[in-house]
Formats: sequence, structure tokens, C-alpha cells
Amino acid sequence: KALLQLNILESFDMEHYLSDYMDMNEFVGDVIHYQPRYMSNPDQFSCVDDEQQLLCQLPYQNVYAEKNEIKRALIGLVDILFAFVFDHLTNCGEVSVESPWNVCKISSQLSWLHTPNTLKECLLLNF
Repeated sequence: KALLQLNILESFDMEHYLSDYMDMNEFVGDVIHYQPRYMSNPDQFSCVDDEQQLLCQLPYQNVYAEKNEIKRALIGLVDILFAFVFDHLTNCGEVSVESPWNVCKISSQLSWLHTPNTLKECLLLNF
């Protein structure tokens, strides 16, 4: 955990961050104004009856875990989901050959094998 935080502090470059913020080129404008398809037409992304039946046929699995373990698993899921959403938005919904690399690089759970203990820590690691 200490190595992860040290790496984040050492690799953050304020000039690079401000340069991206001040240089509102065409790419940045496209990313800012991008609206995902599921936001513009939510009815298009609903399950049909066949898909619902298939989901209902999946076997139920009992998972015995401590409350703390479930909490950490959910926080880890938020960490990976944040990385996926970041990649989705920056590529305007297109999957590229770099998408898996982006998700693995952004997610602390995948890049450092570190699962944050709290949601606050997860958010701090991702910003």
C-alpha cells in the first residue's frame, strides 16, 4: 500500500494535468460532450424474455464470507468499474486494443494487487 501511494505521488505531474485542462482540443471536447447510448435511449438496453429466462436458469451459489470480506469485494468491484467507465468515456464508447491495458493500469486492484479497505480510499486511488 505504501509503495502504491508513493508511486501515485511521484508520478503525478501538475503541469501535464493543467496542460490537458487548458488545451481544450477537439478530442477533449468530444470526450466532455459524449453521451453514452444507454443514457440517450435507456429502453434499447433492456433484457428480452429469452435473456431473462437464461439468467433465471443460472445455478444459485451460496458464498460464505465474512461481512468485511463482502465489503472489500464490493469496493474492489467499484475500483474495477471506475476504470472501465473511465475507459468507456475517454474512448467515446468504442473498445480499442488499449482498453484492457487502460482498465488494468487505472484499477489499483489489477495493477498493484491492492484492494482498498474503504470506499474513500478507493476513490482517492482513482483520482
